[in-house]
Amino acid sequence: ASTLSSGSIAGYSAPTCTSSYSSTTNVSSSPLTISCSGGSATNYNFTTTATANLTISKTTIYATPDAKNVTYGDSAPSYTFQVTGFKNSQTTSSASGYSAPTCTSSYSSTTNVSSSPVAITCSGGSADNYSFSYNSASVTIAKIATLAITAANKSVNFGNSFTNSYSTTGLGSGVISGLTYT
Repeated sequence: ASTLSSGSIAGYSAPTCTSSYSSTTNVSSSPLTISCSGGSATNYNFTTTATANLTISKTTIYATPDAKNVTYGDSAPSYTFQVTGFKNSQTTSSASGYSAPTCTSSYSSTTNVSSSPVAITCSGGSADNYSFSYNSASVTIAKIATLAITAANKSVNFGNSFTNSYSTTGLGSGVISGLTYT
């Protein structure tokens, strides 16, 4: 196909092509018809009966989980997220057909600090005019501040046996259930 311009054809006046599209036209209205009218040139006749289609595609929005910090033994946190990239001042409340994604992690109260950070991922969101892309974040697990083990003072008569005992401070959420030593 050739491109016509006013400098290459005598008496050229470009046709006008339009559709009913606006930036708020829903994806479900797609495709829209593009039609042309007018136009002229000194040595040419214009036929503008042919039409074309304008296809509206979904815009990508991004779900990003919020990073979380826990201490070893803490229960799994609630996973929250932010969604960005909406058009036309829309939000999660106003976007047509919006259904929130869910975010999860393999973290549990027994996940070791050495496994930190643990990925948080999102999936499952939908909206009429948007497709989702998912970012990730992490749960960072901190050590319990201090675990102090204090042996108890004992006395025993020669030849008798005794039982060792101790006290602990700094245990978090019952994660250590029985320490022994000899």
